[in-house]
Amino acid sequence: MAYAWQHPEDGPQDGLLVVSSDTDSHEAVKAAWVDSWHQAPAIVLLRGTVRHGEVELSYNYDDGAGWIISFASGTEGDFHLAMYNVVPNAHATTDLPAGPYLVMTAELERA
Repeated sequence: MAYAWQHPEDGPQDGLLVVSSDTDSHEAVKAAWVDSWHQAPAIVLLRGTVRHGEVELSYNYDDGAGWIISFASGTEGDFHLAMYNVVPNAHATTDLPAGPYLVMTAELERA
């Protein structure tokens, strides 16, 4: 899945997420993710699951911080994508509690 987005200060950005089944389990998946703003030029490896048609991938970095990426395709060809940043306990504040928070969502439908 290739995507493009706009950062309010740094301008146009893009990314690529390549997902593959894991040979150990039909419910396990792995992915390679690169984004021009988030971790360029590194490629991040994610692991996850497929349950009821929804793929959920995650990885951790920087002392417990992390990302969760989930997506699903519906029966009518619609597609939902969401990305969450995970705040570790050590960095939590009153305004930003520990745990995942939604940073991006996309709802697409077949035309």
